[in-house]
Amino acid sequence: MTEPTQIWWTVRTHHKFGTLEVRIADAQPDFEASMAIAGFIVALAGTLLDEYDRRGRLVVHETRFIEENRWRALRWGLDGRLIDLETRREKPAIETVARLVDRAAPTAGRLGLERELAGIERMLREGSCAQRQLALFHEGSDLASIHRGMVQETMRVPAPARLGG
Repeated sequence: MTEPTQIWWTVRTHHKFGTLEVRIADAQPDFEASMAIAGFIVALAGTLLDEYDRRGRLVVHETRFIEENRWRALRWGLDGRLIDLETRREKPAIETVARLVDRAAPTAGRLGLERELAGIERMLREGSCAQRQLALFHEGSDLASIHRGMVQETMRVPAPARLGG
């Protein structure tokens, strides 16, 4: 990466506020899925920050493998295969995400994000919204009815969050 706009539509850093905006998963029709993904991202970022604090560095992987995985995730989602950045071997995306959930679990626990990680684990077991939409299509539903269902899901009011536990 030679300058920040190369990843502008995926991740944005803000030099003035010291924040990181992750934009890659901002189109979930289900509130709980959005919260699960957001919590997962926070837990992963916290995990990496902890690792950096302990070691003073992080492993830097080759950009071509990261970009390939990004493309594969966009194209096939949880049904696809990703390149393991450590071994450079293909593995099911679900297995890769499950390993990341395990890696982030201690940080999630410390930050009170267990519910969010449980949401990711539920998606791995039951399927993501994208997988549900594709299944409906393959079962014969037309795009208009799938779209109506997604709009209804988006408009559903989530249960109030439990504060303090």
